[in-house]
Amino acid sequence: MITYELCLLLRVMPKSELVSALKRTANTIFLKGGIIRKLESLGTKHIPSKTSSHGLVHNKARYLLLVTFTLQGR
Repeated sequence: MITYELCLLLRVMPKSELVSALKRTANTIFLKGGIIRKLESLGTKHIPSKTSSHGLVHNKARYLLLVTFTLQGR
């Protein structure tokens, strides 16, 4: 099995939306045959450069670390 560390930067959002985003991410990993070994929150930090989407400017993000295992060749 191959180990991957996936660093996610998610915009600052309410807890219910954060849970929904993490569930979608986890389901995608599971559907591709992966296993989530660890999920670690690294907190909310300023991002190196501000970004904008849908007319909103974001300068902070929630940093998450996912450690996953996948089968080779998938």
